[in-house]
Amino acid sequence: MAKRNLPDLFSVDKIGFGDCFTAPSLRHFLVLMTGWVLTVGTHTISRVIETVGAHESEHFVSAYRFFSRARWEPDVVAAVVFRLMLEMLFSGVTELLLVIDDTLNPRVGKKICGAGYQHDGAAPKGGRKIGYGVCFVVIGLAVRLPGISDRVFCLPFAARLWWPRGCKVKPRGGVYKTKPELALELIRITRSWVDPSIALRVLIDGGYSNSTVIKGRPGGVHLTGKIRKDAKLFRTVDASSLVRRGRPKKKGQPLPKPAAMFNYLSTHWDAALRQGDGDRGSPISGHLVPWWGK
Repeated sequence: MAKRNLPDLFSVDKIGFGDCFTAPSLRHFLVLMTGWVLTVGTHTISRVIETVGAHESEHFVSAYRFFSRARWEPDVVAAVVFRLMLEMLFSGVTELLLVIDDTLNPRVGKKICGAGYQHDGAAPKGGRKIGYGVCFVVIGLAVRLPGISDRVFCLPFAARLWWPRGCKVKPRGGVYKTKPELALELIRITRSWVDPSIALRVLIDGGYSNSTVIKGRPGGVHLTGKIRKDAKLFRTVDASSLVRRGRPKKKGQPLPKPAAMFNYLSTHWDAALRQGDGDRGSPISGHLVPWWGK
């Protein structure tokens, strides 16, 4: 692809991604990523190719071949993207805030890999919560950009394709895994990219607040999620009870169910602003102060 297709005001780090691709694939990657950023409106591969004018110097099929036949590992690219974000936005931090969720991308076609009818969490309120398309479990970094917006943005850097068991086209050699299992993969691989001195706090919804993610998470990972109102909660095991004979206890004394906690008048929210440094500011977080913990 001709160099003139790359705008002068925007460029992708060639050095950082040089080890991820061969020379021909790197050229396609640079053009496609540049076109993706500059494209206005619907982001399709054909629209991206047209935006940067890549079809004028090379057949458009070569760009599609990059996704179907080129040799490159998405996780290796994700690692480079993740480290670039750390260097630019989170230099010197001791904790990172991550977000995991899944999203349904509407796609119609008999030959689309992983496509099928499945839950659509983004469906309009009151409508059917089922849609047809492909679903990705995505992990991203939560970041606040001072001077630009007071909102907290999630910058995704890695994903896993999840497919229904009954989908017509499945990945070659792919082993079916549940969404929590895919989320755990993303957490583990992200943990391997981060220095052990940096803690990871992962925000998850109710679909991922289960034993698969909680018990399987690596060290240095803290989860913040959603539990059922009728969940059974227990205190941590008292250290003095571990010296007794017999099987050691796994649970402490039972605690009230979440529904009872919220109805108790002494339960309140303590919203604390977690102070950040410059562009490493952290979002506001609230923690529940239960009446039995006072």
